[in-house]
Amino acid sequence: MLENFEGKPRFYFDLFEHRLLTSGAAYEVALESGSHPADLVDLRGLLQQPNYRTLPDVKPKLSTWSPDDIVSLARWLGYEVMDEEIRVVSDHFLGLRRLGLGPQENLIQPMGFTKLYQAAELPNAVRNNLYDDWDIDDFAKYVCKQALSPNKIRGSIHEALKIAARRGEGPSYKTVRERVMGGIPRLLARGGLYSFKSVDDHYIIDWGVDFAKANKGRMPHSGDMSLLSPKSLAPSRATIIIRFTSMERFALEVEDRYLTEQARIEKHNATRFTAIMRDIHAGELPTSIFINCTGPAELRHIAGKYLLLKKLCPEFDEERLASTAQLSVKHIIRTIRRNDPEQAPVSIELKALDIGVFDDVWPAKINNALKVY
Repeated sequence: MLENFEGKPRFYFDLFEHRLLTSGAAYEVALESGSHPADLVDLRGLLQQPNYRTLPDVKPKLSTWSPDDIVSLARWLGYEVMDEEIRVVSDHFLGLRRLGLGPQENLIQPMGFTKLYQAAELPNAVRNNLYDDWDIDDFAKYVCKQALSPNKIRGSIHEALKIAARRGEGPSYKTVRERVMGGIPRLLARGGLYSFKSVDDHYIIDWGVDFAKANKGRMPHSGDMSLLSPKSLAPSRATIIIRFTSMERFALEVEDRYLTEQARIEKHNATRFTAIMRDIHAGELPTSIFINCTGPAELRHIAGKYLLLKKLCPEFDEERLASTAQLSVKHIIRTIRRNDPEQAPVSIELKALDIGVFDDVWPAKINNALKVY
């Protein structure tokens, strides 16, 4: 019971006596000596607290820390206290310092955390540029996962992302907001979830459009709200009445936006198909990349990837462009960034918008959770 699933010893911290317990045996001895179980806290869980400043401020056990001492501490933290599924982050060291088990931050700063992780050979550490290869779908998947986590149930999506980042599970709330056009609401909607707190009328109408797409063009009504709102898949009927005065007016606004959107999509698809056929005829697109296409959507998807690569990697020959275009979008982003490190995923997405292939490379999916029939 006092060992983790790999059979490694678990480390505990005695909050009353400010001491580290390095084995299950030490834990048992502490209990037998009169320590209260509530004071003997799992060290890993303690370091993963959302706010390390709530920890006791204990006098450091060492008066001086050499670079070798700090590297040894990092290696112990990464391999013994944490595990490969939990990335080591700088806050973990700040927590150790508060417990009297680590050095002052100014002793780490000359080396820097990235170099420290490398020196300690940690495979599970957060490093600079860790999420540079993430595209909009990676961020959407991550944000939706945190929105469904127990951390979100107890608080806001902001808090859930903060806790996840502290645990080393993914990027911080700040990183997500800086990297993605449209921010958290857009990512939730892209992943099939919604948050109707502090959103404008446009967001709610966009939800209505998503509903119509999932229900073959049918507009939402009061019964749909009653069914979906408790699942956080729709705004409440009261919200609709307050914002739009009536369900009927809301449905009209949704219908207008839905028809406009459908017309835009149809025009885009027709225009892209014509352009693809023209580019094939002109030799701008090789026919070989379309051999296994199963339909128009896949045709546009592959063509979009090829054209994006061609735009951002003009020195690639046709054979390399064709073979890379068959790979995943994530692999393509990685290829573009290896070729030109100045190209961040957000700039790649903006370039895709600029040349008109964003919707083809990153197609939006119908949210089947909104189906009500």
